Amino acid sequence: MGGNIYGFQISSTFSSDGKYILGGCQDGTIRMWDVATGEIKKKFKAHNSSVSDMTLSTDGATLVSRSAGGEVLVWNFASILGAIDTHN
Repeated sequence: MGGNIYGFQISSTFSSDGKYILGGCQDGTIRMWDVATGEIKKKFKAHNSSVSDMTLSTDGATLVSRSAGGEVLVWNFASILGAIDTHN
């Protein structure tokens, strides 16, 4: 799924539980939105160039992202979820 949100060309994927949508942005960040509220729950710099593609493993434990420059990174998605500030 691709699209344009807030001026950023993105690649996106849903979490396996459907609670979050992750968007890979032109500025190299990955942003995670809460589907129910639309609130950005997490934003982090993933690549030095735009995030051209990403996918979550079927068990939801691993996120793989690829930049426009060809860099591929593997992320522990459970750690990303654990870093969300739940007091907002």
